[in-house]
Amino acid sequence: MEAPQLEAVKQQFINEEVIIITAGKSWGQPYSCSGWAEEFSLTIPILDDNSGNNIYALFGIGYVPHNVVIGGNGLVIFTDSGFN
Repeated sequence: MEAPQLEAVKQQFINEEVIIITAGKSWGQPYSCSGWAEEFSLTIPILDDNSGNNIYALFGIGYVPHNVVIGGNGLVIFTDSGFN
């Protein structure tokens, strides 16, 4: 499951200027937004993509999870589906 892996990455870079956020949709299957954070002790902000923001459509091509790295200048420097 990607939630614990994201938290591990955040903890690895805790003293660096790295910001990690995540987004989700179809809340309640099996957790709500806050439920994901509570279940996996996440300190990462979770954006609610059910609110009509359609975040996945901006970056998500392919399968879930879809990972995006955005540089400090706002440019997408990496985007790919999967756990690697």
